Amino acid sequence: MKKLVLFSMLFAIALNVLAQRTNDKAYHAYNSQVTAGYGIGNFWTVFLDKAIEIPGYKVSSLGPFSLLYEYGFTNHISSGIALSYSRARGKAERFQIADQISFYSVILRADYHFFTTRKIDPYAGIGLGISKSTYKNLDEHTIGNYNSKVPNTFEPNGQLGIKYFPFQHWGICAELGYIGGAFGLVGITGSF
Repeated sequence: MKKLVLFSMLFAIALNVLAQRTNDKAYHAYNSQVTAGYGIGNFWTVFLDKAIEIPGYKVSSLGPFSLLYEYGFTNHISSGIALSYSRARGKAERFQIADQISFYSVILRADYHFFTTRKIDPYAGIGLGISKSTYKNLDEHTIGNYNSKVPNTFEPNGQLGIKYFPFQHWGICAELGYIGGAFGLVGITGSF
């Protein structure tokens, strides 16, 4: 009987140590992470700059801003949602052209986490969602209203990323791929 009690205690201690060691990693099962990020290389700015061939047409952008949530279902697989917003403006004063396109997206994502350590969480993933766009004419000289909503479209998403946690529950994030209208993303991550 003493051996059974001793074995049970050692087994419980071993499970507790393993659970602590697993939970000591930057990413683990049943973990939630929230990332607030900013996109690098706005896709729509590049597209408008190349697609519109009006002399003096200059394009500027804001965002995309992204808010990502993910939940760890296993020690390697997480899933979540990403919300993004970006805006691109174009202007050609010589031709009295000023317009703006705003982009909103909701993406369901899944990531595979590999080689995770206490502070580093590398991952790769895919996603699919819906993107909504609106066009607005900003030129006050234009007669009539040329504001319109563009039909919703499916938006694919693919990312290769890494999170670094210098603090237990706070870290930084960097991703490459097509992420909410950008070619990359940098952000701050909270883990709980």
